[in-house]
Amino acid sequence: MQIRLATLNVWALPEPIGRDVSARVDAIGRRISSLDLDLITFQEVWTRDAGRRLCDAGRAAGLHYAWSGGVDAGGLLLLSRYPIDEVSFERFALQGEAERVVMNLEYLSGKGFATARIATPAGPLLVVNTHLHARYSSAAKHRHTPHRTVQTIQMAARFVGMDEPVALLGDFNFREGEPDYQVLTEILGMADVAAALGNRQNTTLHTNVYRHASGTDRRKDYVFVRSGGNRNLVPRAVARSFDGRFEIDGEPANYSNHAGLIGDFEIQQVQRATRPAPAEDAFDLAERALAEGESLAVERRSGNRRLSAAGIGFAALAALSARPKRMSRRKLLRSALSGAAVLGLTPGVGFSIVSEVLVPDDIRTFRNAAAELARLRGSFRV
Repeated sequence: MQIRLATLNVWALPEPIGRDVSARVDAIGRRISSLDLDLITFQEVWTRDAGRRLCDAGRAAGLHYAWSGGVDAGGLLLLSRYPIDEVSFERFALQGEAERVVMNLEYLSGKGFATARIATPAGPLLVVNTHLHARYSSAAKHRHTPHRTVQTIQMAARFVGMDEPVALLGDFNFREGEPDYQVLTEILGMADVAAALGNRQNTTLHTNVYRHASGTDRRKDYVFVRSGGNRNLVPRAVARSFDGRFEIDGEPANYSNHAGLIGDFEIQQVQRATRPAPAEDAFDLAERALAEGESLAVERRSGNRRLSAAGIGFAALAALSARPKRMSRRKLLRSALSGAAVLGLTPGVGFSIVSEVLVPDDIRTFRNAAAELARLRGSFRV
């Protein structure tokens, strides 16, 4: 049996964070009808209107079955030609960094992975749609590789023992060979379809009108597959899609700030085969990434404690200074300090919560992921 799968980050964020959202989503919908897809996964479907438009377009293209997670499930959407027997969504245990919520929205994004069991004529196929932590390279020296490593370990623990063939699609934000990538390819045994076919194609392009012209092209979106039981999921072709340019109100536009991918596969009935054990190097690489993440989280806790102490100290000083009744330069200064007390106290309390409640949760999550990684390593040695 032949099956065609696709994925696209649609960048459907509310205006003005997203741009030309309604017009772009309608263009994506028109494009779907010409691609003869059996299934497509979307990421960043952050508005109800965008989800409704995409579902309508999917039905017009023969993709009559849909699952929409919306804001409550990481902005994920799946459209399928074949029935969706069941869908589960699992939120990532580690999101972003609470103190960076103003700089990026990872902490509030609710990202995770949606697993759909698709009833194809060749038998059930597990399709996983996900969107991992962004790189934010200007905000962190480690580009959040430890965060994504935790997230991929969570997925590996979920699927490592499953017997069905699995297709994993989405916006992964990593690079080939990094620890998070290795968890999926080496430990979970997923095949990077573009690498396997020798057809790697970047999906964030400096020529995209919604990106900086001086930017670097990257391969951030992937299609991974793994055979299961007595059925092989054999890649036949992969190509970049949704990368064309058109006009909106006379101005140049693209479908999204990402390009998408389309993969063609054959589901073959075969005799049951055993999977080879993963290389120890993959575990070592992931282990080092988790140790780095825990170390950085400990540093964050120390820094937030210092900021908390400074903020609360400033608030206390301001409160003690608010006593004189005569108007003078001294009184004016002290009144200003008193008025600033709230501004000092609120960040102080906020950083206190981050340092004593939220960051310790991150530290525990890194340690739990390390324990899960050790369990996975041990399971392959039995």
